[in-house]
Amino acid sequence: MSYLDLEVTIGSFRDGVWPIQAQCDGGGEDRAEMTLPFTLGDLETILPDLGLHINYPEDDPRGPKTDMDGWTPRKIGTALFNALFTGNVRNCYERAWTKAGGKLRVILKTDPRDEASRDLCRLPWELMCDNGKWIALARESGLVRYLESSRHINREPLATPLRVLVVLANPKGFEDIDPKRIRTELADLDWGGVVQLTFLEKATLPELGKKLFEPFHVVHFTGHGGFHDGQWSLAFETEDGSVDAVNGDRLAATLCGLEHLHLVTLVSCDGGRVGRGQDKDPFNSIAYNLVLRGVPAVVATQFPLSFAGASQFTNAFYERIAAADPLLAAVDEGRRRIYQVSGSLEWATPVLFSRLKDGHLFNPPALIHINNIKENLDRDAILSDEPNTEIVDFYEMMQSGRSGNWARMYRRIWALHNKYTRNSTLVFQGEARISFWLAFGYVFSQPSKYHLRVRQLNRVTGFMEEWSGNGKPAYIVPDSQLEQLDSEGEDLVVTLSISRDVIPQTQIYLDKNRQIHVGSWLKLMPEGGPDGGSIKNGNVALGMANAIRKEIDAAGQTFRRIHLFAAMPVGLAMLLGHLLNAHGTIQVYEHQNTGYEPSFLLGENM
Repeated sequence: MSYLDLEVTIGSFRDGVWPIQAQCDGGGEDRAEMTLPFTLGDLETILPDLGLHINYPEDDPRGPKTDMDGWTPRKIGTALFNALFTGNVRNCYERAWTKAGGKLRVILKTDPRDEASRDLCRLPWELMCDNGKWIALARESGLVRYLESSRHINREPLATPLRVLVVLANPKGFEDIDPKRIRTELADLDWGGVVQLTFLEKATLPELGKKLFEPFHVVHFTGHGGFHDGQWSLAFETEDGSVDAVNGDRLAATLCGLEHLHLVTLVSCDGGRVGRGQDKDPFNSIAYNLVLRGVPAVVATQFPLSFAGASQFTNAFYERIAAADPLLAAVDEGRRRIYQVSGSLEWATPVLFSRLKDGHLFNPPALIHINNIKENLDRDAILSDEPNTEIVDFYEMMQSGRSGNWARMYRRIWALHNKYTRNSTLVFQGEARISFWLAFGYVFSQPSKYHLRVRQLNRVTGFMEEWSGNGKPAYIVPDSQLEQLDSEGEDLVVTLSISRDVIPQTQIYLDKNRQIHVGSWLKLMPEGGPDGGSIKNGNVALGMANAIRKEIDAAGQTFRRIHLFAAMPVGLAMLLGHLLNAHGTIQVYEHQNTGYEPSFLLGENM
């Protein structure tokens, strides 16, 4: 997932206006001047009431009775949008949309150390509304707050797994949080093997400090926040379980300066608030304090957040983090989950501050498009959607020659494997025969640190999905039959009749090729027989792949070679190939016009 970046920088207040400049993806600058639609005095009345209004859907009769001097959340968002995108900056915004082609990231830059500009940090920019469309809620756009800081950030994208330290604080007097439920919800998410959770046993600040001697990439806090002794604070626990109000300075002293820490997530009330009353010091804000002192990215809240909203946001946010999406995409999905469930404007509460290059916590997935079926592959169409795609076209090699070309194509797959670093997340798509998906899965399990995902059309839903080799496998018991053919036979034949019955064509091939010394024949299919719709999703596919591997383990431990005949979804073929890397030599067969023929010999030294 890639965005076109539109950087909008708000300068220092002078002569009654804020100078603004916009730059689209490294191009020239456009300038204008911004005037706020309300006075700074109005903020003291509007912002507290706004925090109450966004907990309800628009025009909900259950909402607060305060009228915010005639303002509504949508009016505020529209006014902020028109104030920021004015004059030539508005023209730059329109050009950016034309250039973006569907994914625009607005990077809003302010300097909270500039006293005249600190009120800008208090504004709910996430509510910006363009002709009725919320920018921070739409799939095709998003908003990141970027804080200028003298501290240099040098963070390379992380290798997986992403290590997350979870702090669940529930001190005396705040027992309305249910840490056990939250812990279960987080642990039950489908992390795809790329996220590793650790829960802090005692939610005290000293325990957090001690635990951070281990290299965690993310610190996630769920608990209460509020205004205590003149400062915004988080409600940690003391040793006896009482409240320890930890302000931004104490938390920054614990978290800042850790080279391995990339992100802090504060799922609590007011973790992103700046100032109160006349106090506008950005270091009084927990989130701003952390970012200005060197934490690369912080997700926090600018208003109180309900427990339901916190749960919805957290689950969706980490689901997308596990899918290797950029931070902005993960935050936006969390916002949408709140809106989908409740319809309230509480989605505008989470705020993203990020200074990470491209917004990625770890290396974005490499996309590999495989083809051996289409003669005239539309490369331009593929690259226009996802420019970084590696296209691997075997069509010409498939047309000329037979067995020799299978060996050449196998070497080419290994050459591609050597091109990518370990711990990479790889996404495969395209149109190719079953043998190729088995081979790619097999090769890219060497070493077994690749996180593989394959794009597969779901025949049940009709939607394209990504099936992960690190998902949660469903429990599958296939219909299994092991037939003993020759006590002296050295080879095992395996037929996988998942989408259609391959046994008759396999028998024909074996009858013609008596030189194969078959000792046993393992016949596997779904319960109820071959069915193109039996693999309903990626977890079912992974469950079936695991079940097939176990059956082969049980039947093929003493055999010299496995002969594999299969009809199955391509996603299942890749996941299965990924699991068969420890099974010695595997001869794969491809069904051609005249029947089965040998294709890849997996396990050959390259």
